[in-house]
Amino acid sequence: MEKFRLKNGFEVLVRNLNCDDYEAFCGFYEQLATETIFTNQYVGRPRRSRESFEARLNDENIYKLVALNDDQKIIGVCSVVIERPEHPWLNKSCDFGIMILREYTGKGLGFYMMKKMEEWARTKKMHRICAQVRAKNTAAIALYLKCGYEIEGMARDAAYIDGQWHHQYYIAKILDKE
Repeated sequence: MEKFRLKNGFEVLVRNLNCDDYEAFCGFYEQLATETIFTNQYVGRPRRSRESFEARLNDENIYKLVALNDDQKIIGVCSVVIERPEHPWLNKSCDFGIMILREYTGKGLGFYMMKKMEEWARTKKMHRICAQVRAKNTAAIALYLKCGYEIEGMARDAAYIDGQWHHQYYIAKILDKE
């Protein structure tokens, strides 16, 4: 559990997600779905069951970090998943996702959370960390590039949102180069 001061001077609490966060976590995703098309959250998406939520928290191959404001409302989530921990060829690569409510973007929280998730990936001896990002999400792309990620390719017409096709970039960073 750590406190982090945003660029606007407000302090947020950053800590691991826990079982008591279920309702706040669901509420975060519901709000996020109304604010952006840059995640896979959408209005009307069914909630994950509490059992599924808790099972993922207990999975040692998943890391979930949350940021909370003064009201203890979740304002940001990042996660890292080792998708194939049992596979001898693929067990050194992990996928990440980061989401921050609109009001809190551009204030340094994303950069801070990226560094925390990379630290976790390194403790798991990951070689590669990767994600997909919508090509029009210029703020996230700028953050990833600043953090040393590279665009490796593009999936054309990967998401059909509000009557328009959207491309996505594949981004990654090799962790043990540093």
